[in-house]
Amino acid sequence: MKTAVPILEERGLDSPISETFLLAPYFVILNQKGDELEVSLYKNVSSSDSDIAQVLLAYGVKRIVCPKCSNRVKIAYQELGIEVVSRDFETLSQVIDGLFTG
Repeated sequence: MKTAVPILEERGLDSPISETFLLAPYFVILNQKGDELEVSLYKNVSSSDSDIAQVLLAYGVKRIVCPKCSNRVKIAYQELGIEVVSRDFETLSQVIDGLFTG
C-alpha cells in the first residue's frame, strides 16, 4: 500500500513531518513491496487540498499521514478512497516504525 507523508525538510529518515500537505514543501511516498520499503521524495507544487489529492491519486496513494487535517479534508480524502492517519509523528522514521514495522 502506498502511503504519502508531508515533510518540512529533506533530511532522510530524520525529516520532520508537516501537520498538513498544504504546509509541506515536500512529500514522501512509502511503498511496501514484500519485505522492501521503497521511499520516494517529491517536491510539493500543489496550491490546494484538491490539487494535492489529485496528485496523490495519480501516484496510486491509498493512505496519507496528516496529523492536523481538518474534518472536511479527512472526509474528502476518505471519499476518494484514501485512508487518513492522524497520529502525531515527528519524523519520517517514526512513521515507518509506526505504520510498517509495528
